[in-house]
Amino acid sequence: MKYTIKAFIKEKNETVSSVAQKLHLSRPTFDTYILIYEEGKRLPKKNYQKVFDSLFSNYGISSSVFKERLDMCSIFLEKSDSKDSLSIFSQKADQLSLLMERLRKEMCYGKSNKDLYEFIDLLLSNYHNELFYNLIQYFLILDGRKSLSGIKELQVAYFANFYHAFKNIESDIVSYEISDWVAYKNECQSMSVKKQLQKLGVEKRELERREQELRRLLYENTNWRMGF
Repeated sequence: MKYTIKAFIKEKNETVSSVAQKLHLSRPTFDTYILIYEEGKRLPKKNYQKVFDSLFSNYGISSSVFKERLDMCSIFLEKSDSKDSLSIFSQKADQLSLLMERLRKEMCYGKSNKDLYEFIDLLLSNYHNELFYNLIQYFLILDGRKSLSGIKELQVAYFANFYHAFKNIESDIVSYEISDWVAYKNECQSMSVKKQLQKLGVEKRELERREQELRRLLYENTNWRMGF
């Protein structure tokens, strides 16, 4: 018996209707596209040919990879005027799937480290910051995941300083300027105060919202009693 796309979708713990919805197709249209694709013919729309090739050309992909690719294909179809090609979206999906799988293994089987997850969140929130961006680039290149070619002159200064700092830490005798330590502590304390003030601001706004809600309820209740 021929292995079909619908059987593949079911195997990946999805339904045909849910996949059709994510691909912005009606169920009858999706069924028609499946028949056309399984017959080895080209789909009438170029974007959907690319989507089907990404999702259904390899039945050996895992459920997690399929789900991530499906989500990325949905985004790709929504952004029909996007400069990113579907191959870029598929690469992002595969990278996301790999990262999620590693995080799941770390959280389930490793020693769960809250600080690690906080740091990952910090990187995701601040990677556009020049310092964070160059710190990320430094470790990627040092680990051999990226090439040194094409780095900018300013990055040379960053990388040289990072290397100097980390190399000294790895030595038996660690030397540092006490003024740098004092400046670091002051910056940490300043940021701590800033975060506390931000938290207080959020709490204050929430209290004000609740107070207004309580006043509204009391007002409505008073009017109801008077009317009664």
